[in-house]
Amino acid sequence: MGSLSPDCSEVFPDFSLALLTNRELKLDLKPLFGHAVTKWLEVTDAKTIEWVERAVHNDALKPDNDEMKQSSSAMDLFRIIGEAVEFLRKLQWPDEVENAKFATFLARVVHTI
Repeated sequence: MGSLSPDCSEVFPDFSLALLTNRELKLDLKPLFGHAVTKWLEVTDAKTIEWVERAVHNDALKPDNDEMKQSSSAMDLFRIIGEAVEFLRKLQWPDEVENAKFATFLARVVHTI
């Protein structure tokens, strides 16, 4: 397992100075992680059919309880959707336009279910 170089100033010139002066490090992470969020959305999209098929395959096709008549596959899919939406919400992406693009992409994925 690799380790960080003790002198991060080669990569982030303001890093050492920020540590020494207790200043806020002004580093724009959007360019570094925006691609990762997009990739996560693409993987989520690609896996959706597999998740639906697995949920239906494992379903006993009986209501979970007397109050709610849906079967376990419906509940599994709502849980998966909820987790994806919650993940995106917790990112608190600072760029509203990019955040809207991420949310729209996820909405299209959910629509295919």
